[in-house]
Amino acid sequence: MEDKLKNIALDLLNNFKNELVKMKIDIAHAEFLFNRAIKLLNGDCPKETCEWCKGR
Repeated sequence: MEDKLKNIALDLLNNFKNELVKMKIDIAHAEFLFNRAIKLLNGDCPKETCEWCKGR
């Protein structure tokens, strides 16, 4: 089983395609979005069941 997992991991690494592209960014906006995401993740789950918390 361990060898199978290693093979899957190696396959994923070998087939992972990426391309680095330089682009202009707004650092203040990126920080705002990051902080908003952290606040959301640290917040309480909604009263209704959602996909993320599944009623927990």
